[in-house]
Order: sequence, then C-alpha cells, then structure tokens
Amino acid sequence: MKWSVKIPLEPRGMGRPRLSTRGGHARAYTAKKDREWMNAAIAVLKAHWRRPPLEGPVKVRIISMKSRPLRLQRRKDPDGAIWACCKPDADNISKIVLDSATYAGIWLDDIQVCDLQIRTLYAPKGEPGSIVLEIEAIRE
Repeated sequence: MKWSVKIPLEPRGMGRPRLSTRGGHARAYTAKKDREWMNAAIAVLKAHWRRPPLEGPVKVRIISMKSRPLRLQRRKDPDGAIWACCKPDADNISKIVLDSATYAGIWLDDIQVCDLQIRTLYAPKGEPGSIVLEIEAIRE
C-alpha cells in the first residue's frame, strides 16, 4: 500500500524545545509557530487519512518545496523545481512532518519509520511552498 498527500504549507523546520520555569520547576514546551504549523498539517493529514494507524516498518519520502526567493525568479533561471541548499535543514523538516503524522494517527509512533528520504527544493516559479508526503508500508 502506497499513500501520498500534499500539505499546502510553507516548509518549516522543528525548532528546539523552549524552557520556562513556573513555581521553581522547569518545563519544556513547543514554540507557538511550530504548534500552529503542526496543527494545520495535522488537519490536512486527518482529512486525507481514513484508515487505522499503520503497524510495523514504514518507508517515508518527504519532498519539501520551498517558495522561491525573488533572486531566483529572473528570466534566466530555470522554470521547474531546483535544489534548495538553505534553511530550514532537511532533518528539522523531517522532525516536524513525522511528528505531525504521528499526532494525525497515520502510524503509532515515528519510530516505525525505517526508510526515510527527504528532498529540499525550490518550487517552480510563481508556485507557493508545499510538502509532499509519501508513505509505504514495508512488507517483510
């Protein structure tokens, strides 16, 4: 079984946990912008996933399409998608996407992801940023 969904959000990397103290006790929490992005991604994933959570090993492919900066929208620049060597880092993008998929109920835990491929690209000229998530259960 292979499943794919496009998340129409600008790619974002998972930030570091924030720390606060209340009553002398330290508490870790997720930043507001990360929570808002994850909530929007979870809503998209839940709308498209109508199955019970996957069990067993899973293969995941993430294609991160960042919107192009103006400096790469000149006439001489290629029209299609091009590689993006910029922030957010690929590993941070994978963290926020995999956590969102876990909270959306696609699998029981992201520890099940045994094969992960991530690509970071700039989207074609004039297209907004998005993330394509492809999931496949690995049969032994």
